[in-house]
Amino acid sequence: MKTDIRVSHVFNFFTDIIEELQAAYKESQARIATFEKVLRERTPLGSIDEVDDFGNYLNTLSMRTNVTP
Repeated sequence: MKTDIRVSHVFNFFTDIIEELQAAYKESQARIATFEKVLRERTPLGSIDEVDDFGNYLNTLSMRTNVTP
């Protein structure tokens, strides 16, 4: 009986953890989607995977503001 109770407790514990991880993953995906939407609307970039291009874009913007009288 004690073993059944322990197994049940462990199962419930891990089920709760899995549900929390799924909720956190879903939230993170929603945030990424929102960020990428804004990125596409306001830059020539299409994805957060374009890290080097984003750095180049920021450098170009910085140079433009430094050159402008």
